[in-house]
Amino acid sequence: MALNEAQVITDLLVLCRSEIEKRYGEQALDIHKAKLTFEQNRCVRTLFPKSSCRRCVDACREKAVFLNKSTISLENSKCSSCGACVSSCPTEAFAFAKYPLYSALFQIKKITEQNQKNQLTNLPAVFACPKSSQAKERISIGCLGGLNPVLLVLAQLTTEAKVVVYCENCRNCASNTEGDPAKSMAQKISRLSDILKIQPNIEIVETASEALENLKRRKIFRKISNELLEKSEIASLKGNAPKIEKVFPMLDREMLIDCIKLIRKKKPEYEIPEKIFPLPVVHKNTCTGCNICVLLCPSGCLTSREKDGQFKLLADPLRCVDCKRCVEACPEHTLDMRKISGLSQILADDVQILLAEVQKTIEEDAAAFGARTREIFNI
Repeated sequence: MALNEAQVITDLLVLCRSEIEKRYGEQALDIHKAKLTFEQNRCVRTLFPKSSCRRCVDACREKAVFLNKSTISLENSKCSSCGACVSSCPTEAFAFAKYPLYSALFQIKKITEQNQKNQLTNLPAVFACPKSSQAKERISIGCLGGLNPVLLVLAQLTTEAKVVVYCENCRNCASNTEGDPAKSMAQKISRLSDILKIQPNIEIVETASEALENLKRRKIFRKISNELLEKSEIASLKGNAPKIEKVFPMLDREMLIDCIKLIRKKKPEYEIPEKIFPLPVVHKNTCTGCNICVLLCPSGCLTSREKDGQFKLLADPLRCVDCKRCVEACPEHTLDMRKISGLSQILADDVQILLAEVQKTIEEDAAAFGARTREIFNI
């Protein structure tokens, strides 16, 4: 069946709704204020406390996010809701809840369907940050510091129209901690567009103030696009995702994969020659087939098969989020990270790359395996 742009967004909405209901309950779909949350069970350190990951801590200029006995903590009074922790977290443990994204995807779907019915004039997708004077009439988003540019590129590809983002004067915004989020977002979109080899049709329009909205408007980047979340409040540091879940949907990654699918729809032999996709590599003859890397993988990138004493470690090249859990947890120091290019075979659906194939010999006795597991997971 041919790939349909509206169906792509519908599938993302299903994933997004499922995440919302698991974290906050079905009623969260009706809430319009985005709340900054931290899902402990998604955090790289939760299942593997010995992880060295501290990306959110390093990204937070307000020092609101910090390490407390190897556990991520948040000081509400210091948080400016700039979104730096959201954009830096590889496993999406930090998020502006999920309902703002759900609302944005829903609006993109509506525009896409309208454009498919009326092919003469495609409607643009127009977003606005909550501080912009345009916010009430447009699809509302949060601070550009927490936005993944892939959402804007996806909006361009699905609507096949221009994308416009209105934001307040970013350099003077109280939530601003990174200099000029609008300019930074423009650079991110430019970079992503170059990687995907597409011509961006995204424009960021910065307003000096609400009082001067019709007098001063500066177009800081004509090529680029923006994300969707509302003014944030600190809500929770725990979340409700079941602890039994190991693999979580990575919505930012799913949106990137969908962008690639939409481009491949028009160019079946489409490739990304640049080495941008992270993927583990196994050093030759060192893997023992202990399967700990698969147990720790939060994105579903790593899987394994075992038959007749033969252990095979497989990886989905588009689903690695570079969290490095597998590398740091491997007891044999077998794994390392690399970057691979997006050849046409790699970008195809359901591709699995064989990382290791070993003949398992004598099974480790239960006591030894239990001791090694407790040491790795610090339990």
